Amino acid sequence: MFLKKTGQPHRVIYVTNSYQKVTQNKDNYDVLTGIKGPYAVETFATAVAAFGALDGTIVVEKAVAITADTIVGSNISIDIRKGGSFAVSTTKTLTIGGSLAVNGQPFGTVFTGLGTVVSTSKGVFQEIESGIGMVVGGSAQDILAESATKNFPIGTRRVVDDRVFRYCKAGTNLREQIPGICAMSQIECNTHAVESLAGTYEVTILDTVARVEDWYAGGYYWGMLYAPATTGIGPIYRIKSSEESSGISVKLTLEKPLVRTIAASNWSTTWANIYSNIQCAILPKASMVCLPLIQVTSGKYFWGQTWGPCFGHCGYSPGSKNYDREFYFKADHYGFLPGSEIDFSTDIIPQRVGFLLPDTAVVGTDNLFMLQLAP
Repeated sequence: MFLKKTGQPHRVIYVTNSYQKVTQNKDNYDVLTGIKGPYAVETFATAVAAFGALDGTIVVEKAVAITADTIVGSNISIDIRKGGSFAVSTTKTLTIGGSLAVNGQPFGTVFTGLGTVVSTSKGVFQEIESGIGMVVGGSAQDILAESATKNFPIGTRRVVDDRVFRYCKAGTNLREQIPGICAMSQIECNTHAVESLAGTYEVTILDTVARVEDWYAGGYYWGMLYAPATTGIGPIYRIKSSEESSGISVKLTLEKPLVRTIAASNWSTTWANIYSNIQCAILPKASMVCLPLIQVTSGKYFWGQTWGPCFGHCGYSPGSKNYDREFYFKADHYGFLPGSEIDFSTDIIPQRVGFLLPDTAVVGTDNLFMLQLAP
């Protein structure tokens, strides 16, 4: 490969097995870009050291073994091309401070090993994690792992093969493949603490329970447009963040501005994030919102499946009747019921969670089904 000088600084270093092919580079790279290193190298550590404090991009085209704690500054962008990956050794940490591109490759392909990948800036993993990326200081967390610390905002959506997951927090000890119940309650207030003007993003609600910062983040707010005595209603708003409170009032920041003024005397209803208090309990008046794939300790964070092929254990044999394909959840069974066992002539209708996938001519109590909670 012969690299012809174009008069523009490239400030790109390739980490590649084809290093020998670029040895004919005739440009004076130091003069052109200020980078004290060649255009291509064989080791990732060499590329990181070559940049120093200069801005630039490292293009990874080969498998890189991280055998020592490695820090990549915020001045360096990482572009992982086809064939590129990082294998982080046990007890070792790869810290990424700049932006990251994976070019459509699956998360589990570009990062492997039993070590830790840490992001020190928001949104670094936005391309491989749909949603809004890691929290500051968060680590890459596998779908089969629990974490004592929060690595993603609650409710972050992640797609793995044909399945969809949401980032959740366990409110009780959870069992693997047993439905996760939403134990969130709504907060109703017949007055606001202060008036909130149209066009603003902040509302302050009365809440007599002390709340930690962002307790309401990812939840929803609704406020009447008129006095409580009337039938006026307004839109529902997604909550971006919430301040810490001592148990008197809580200030919420919304993702969209208010379309009309909410008077201090108007009624409001507020809901926390539906994935913030997942329980495995007999709650006959609560709904299933996810399915944990692993056992999760109370208070820890995990990826709960919300859509896609899934395993379910039933107290009965699903699909035993012709054209009987529906799958239902029943809290007092800690599991699922097939449609054939549901009596719709009563006023009790269980929650539908999906449909059976295999041919059930030979029936059994364990089955693969299509989970359909949140796509």
